[in-house]
Amino acid sequence: MSSRRRANSIFSLIVDGTTVEGVEGIRGLVFNHFSSHFRFVTAERPSIENLNFKMLNVGQCGELTKPFSVEEVNQPI
Repeated sequence: MSSRRRANSIFSLIVDGTTVEGVEGIRGLVFNHFSSHFRFVTAERPSIENLNFKMLNVGQCGELTKPFSVEEVNQPI
């Protein structure tokens, strides 16, 4: 085993005061940690069904797609 791989290896973990050694034990701890950490949680999400949004008129829509002028680009903030 190369020295880099040896330095990156995990030989034991201490969880709740108990030392766990061996590939299978460490693999199980890591798996349980990440599976509980990334568990899908169903939560009630807000809905937008009853919200009223303002609509743009034709003139405002045209303003969104017009090219920039040189004055706008060079204008200080």
